[in-house]
Amino acid sequence: MLHTLLAALLPAMVLAHTCGEINSCHDCVSTSSWWPDSKCNWCPLDTQCHADVSLVNPCAASQKIHDLPSCAISDVPSQIHIALAGGSAMSVAWFTSGSSGGEVLWGVSAPDLISTTAPERSVQYLEEYGWHHAATLHGLQWNTRYFYKVGSQKSGWSSVQSFVTRSDDPTTPFRVSVFGDLGFEDSVRRPLSIPAVGGLVSTWSAEVTRSRLEKIKGTVDLIWHLGDIGYADDAYDSKPLHFQYESVYNGWINWMQNLTATRPYMVLPGNHEAECHSPACFTKRHKLSNFSAYNARWFMPAESSGGRASMWYSFDYGSVHFVSIDSETDFDGEVGHKDRLNPAGGFGRAGEQMDWLKADLAAAQAQRVAGTGIKFLLVGGHRPIRELSAAHEQMFSKYGVDIYFAGHSHSYSRGSSVNGTNWIVAGGS
Repeated sequence: MLHTLLAALLPAMVLAHTCGEINSCHDCVSTSSWWPDSKCNWCPLDTQCHADVSLVNPCAASQKIHDLPSCAISDVPSQIHIALAGGSAMSVAWFTSGSSGGEVLWGVSAPDLISTTAPERSVQYLEEYGWHHAATLHGLQWNTRYFYKVGSQKSGWSSVQSFVTRSDDPTTPFRVSVFGDLGFEDSVRRPLSIPAVGGLVSTWSAEVTRSRLEKIKGTVDLIWHLGDIGYADDAYDSKPLHFQYESVYNGWINWMQNLTATRPYMVLPGNHEAECHSPACFTKRHKLSNFSAYNARWFMPAESSGGRASMWYSFDYGSVHFVSIDSETDFDGEVGHKDRLNPAGGFGRAGEQMDWLKADLAAAQAQRVAGTGIKFLLVGGHRPIRELSAAHEQMFSKYGVDIYFAGHSHSYSRGSSVNGTNWIVAGGS
């Protein structure tokens, strides 16, 4: 019986495409599945192509797309995440398969979304792999809950999400979750299929931190992720011959969306955001190098703080001035190049990041001395202080940085204060 079944299935399996390799709705519904007499179907929830018999398709039968006309009208936004944008403003970012991103509808009650904001940026960094949009909501009141959704009448709307703006009273207490090095799912769902070398491990899990964040999300006001976000660059470790970079990055943001869409999710670059390491990326390596995917997907408050892209920037929350730095490029002595296959950096002129950091810390320290609200200076970067430069340490000491947070080493450690600054590593979450 088994031999008979295999004999029947083998021709179809050889001739048909693997649905999971297809990256557009149009191609998906036009392709035969490996299962006899069946086609692939598109799921708008994870923006992935699935076989009819797939056990990992998050779409119910009524949500699956099987024909071209449905592809044309169904492009519901996904991968929604928000970030602080200076003052009381909030940026909203999302993904669509097509270039039309729609708009943000928002207001102070879910049934009454009367304000509209169009995307100020729509980016496609890899042809045929969708578009990433961002819009900034201005004119928000302090300490107020806002409701919003993204999309359009033609392509469909996301579910309604909400967030609370920060208080303008710097004495208002708040909670922030700080960590680096997360990843996507675990080695049960995505088992390692190549030797565990070059930093790869056979047993790992991001579920522990993800579950913990889910439990505490009601008490956390914002999240500060110190680089190495979803490890999309190493996605090949479970399927070495397949291009998995986009599906893992898309999957990670959707996996985290009930956190990222409801509170500011602030990120900074780690070495695993730099490029794609998969052999399947070689033909795309220039489009996936120099943090291109990272800067297209994330929209941090560089404009409001004088920074660059989502590489370096700062923001205030309560009595704290937060500074996110780029520990990978754009300063003398950076060691990030040792982890990269391709050149990276050049996000500002030579020396710009360090000049910006000096000016930003000096301004925050001046506010603190003047007693105008800022009491604490926190700096975050991906790499521990030993992998930065002497100039960083000198600035931290000169301007009274209270804590430098880092990830990268996949461990937790807290050292004694050095020249007034505490060094904390919270990596390998």
